[in-house]
Amino acid sequence: MSRGFRLLILGDSGGRVRELWVPRVLVFALVGAGFAGSAALGAGVFAAATRASHAASHALPAAPLVQQLKRPAATPRAAAAVAATPCPDGMLLVEGSYCPNVRQSCVKHVDPDGSVLRALRCAEYAKPSVCTSSERETLRFCIDREEYSPTPQAKASNNQTLAGAVAACEAHDKRLCSENEWTFACEGEAMLPYPYGFERHGARCNTDQTDLVTSSGALRDLRAEPGAFPECVSPFGVHNMSGNVEEYVLASDGSALRKGAYWQPGAAHCRARQAHTDSTYSGVETGFRCCANAARP
Repeated sequence: MSRGFRLLILGDSGGRVRELWVPRVLVFALVGAGFAGSAALGAGVFAAATRASHAASHALPAAPLVQQLKRPAATPRAAAAVAATPCPDGMLLVEGSYCPNVRQSCVKHVDPDGSVLRALRCAEYAKPSVCTSSERETLRFCIDREEYSPTPQAKASNNQTLAGAVAACEAHDKRLCSENEWTFACEGEAMLPYPYGFERHGARCNTDQTDLVTSSGALRDLRAEPGAFPECVSPFGVHNMSGNVEEYVLASDGSALRKGAYWQPGAAHCRARQAHTDSTYSGVETGFRCCANAARP
């Protein structure tokens, strides 16, 4: 009786690579399951090729025949399927070259001379931003699309302490973002002053509100409902990085900062930062989002 079927393993160019004898029982088993496996592989490659965001929400099926035969090199389509899910659900992939030091020149202000807000609110920056660092930093990580909330369709969580933010991220196998990560997710490689561009449009994000204080002198809670500002989106697709709640991040020296500002008429550009020295402080304006390491491609 024949020892099985002779199988020729071909390279990408179509040339013969090597010869392999496959037992009959394995061939019959593959015939029974091959159509389903091939269909699943095809669907996975199509999903990887047509996804519009930087991260898919479901893992793609494995390719059984490719694994069985152990081809020397994966095709580009197979490689795309493997790398389709670098981030967990609800997170986006941020990847590229980050400039640590940038020159952004304001050519038009929102507020007149003498206003306490003049130095904070720039109506228009000169194009383009200029990288003044000798080298850029290559970054690749995942970041939450939305500001943290314990339930999906709720407002961003507020009254958060730094310690609470760190613990919440760790509970989801994530971490607090670094300042460089947060800034890059906001501005992109073009180093946009605002997540949406070079000109300030207070209505695009939850910023520049003026009815800030209650009759008792407390800061009003003016957090927006989810989806209230669909145009407040960064080049990577991250929402509400300007305004809404201030977000805790960690500076390169390990100190804590707050980024993004909140709903007041203040500095709400991507490079704005506020020192945070009290780990027990929480306020109606304080929130966060998490980051995570991206899966290797």
